[in-house]
Amino acid sequence: MIPCKLTVLTRLGLLLCLPGLVGWSPLVRVIPTASPSLVSVTFPPTTDRGAPERSTGGGTRRGGTCGMVAEESVSETLIALAPSNNAIKTLAPNPSIYIYVPSFPEKEARFQLFDRDRKVVIYEETLTLTGESGLLKISLPTTVALMPETQYEWSFSVICNPDDFEQDRFVEGWIERVPLDTDIQAQVDNIDTPLDKAQIYATQELWYETLEILLSQRDENPTAWLEFVNSVNLSPEIASSPVVEF
Repeated sequence: MIPCKLTVLTRLGLLLCLPGLVGWSPLVRVIPTASPSLVSVTFPPTTDRGAPERSTGGGTRRGGTCGMVAEESVSETLIALAPSNNAIKTLAPNPSIYIYVPSFPEKEARFQLFDRDRKVVIYEETLTLTGESGLLKISLPTTVALMPETQYEWSFSVICNPDDFEQDRFVEGWIERVPLDTDIQAQVDNIDTPLDKAQIYATQELWYETLEILLSQRDENPTAWLEFVNSVNLSPEIASSPVVEF
């Protein structure tokens, strides 16, 4: 009887018994272990709450073009990174607002945060734009904390002509700090995978938390990031822009 020499071909997932490496024997197939499923994070549809449009172009409100042509492309428009209803919900007392800003060379911009009930400005900041297009990240300082379950309005204006504010280009939106159910928070605290956390935040319509996680994962998980921005009809061209922090 010819001795049987076992050879394991791991790349093929096969175990063969080859007598002296010559001849044939039945194959025993090794079933490969299934790989982990990819997490898909989409933001759920949001109801209209009366917030302004999340994008504005030249002449939309005040007639100013600020050097832009009248018929501009998406990449030349101020766009808030926000849900389709432009009403952001967050757990954070000091969240950040993300705005796509096209190239405005040698222009200043003004960011303002209002208490919608009292109609007063609670924070204001003037920025000097770099002239490069990108996702502008405006973070609220620790001295400005959103009160829970209070509605706020923010406004970002590019100052096109300091002598005529009617020519400003601007975009605005709403933001509100909301509580999270303790059971949901417990689930989040027990999860280590960022995309799994983002998925839970998205189901709770927590825009800021979902956005922050997926934006931080943009290079590592570009498919998840694109699925997220597509779910709220934001342009992939805008979504691939670099982040500029202020």
